[in-house]
Amino acid sequence: MTEIEVTPTALDYIRSHGNNATVLFGYRSGCCGGRVQVPSVFAGVPDDPTQYQQFSVEDCSIWLPSDLEAKRVTIDLAKLWVFAKLVIQVKDT
Repeated sequence: MTEIEVTPTALDYIRSHGNNATVLFGYRSGCCGGRVQVPSVFAGVPDDPTQYQQFSVEDCSIWLPSDLEAKRVTIDLAKLWVFAKLVIQVKDT
């Protein structure tokens, strides 16, 4: 079972953007080392909810990929001046 932690500032941000947040994995590549799967998170509902598990954290829905094998997911809010975005940390152990 995955443990989900969402900080209070991230919850406020998610609430102000429709009460949903979706975690997804994309690939990043470098110039000389192949590619790696990197998690990201955005406020909103996934395009295909059937590929996700829905979890409730307070009054917000957090959507995680069905095939995610993480022990812990932490969602926080990064801010710079007036700019803000959700950030994620995924731990396997």
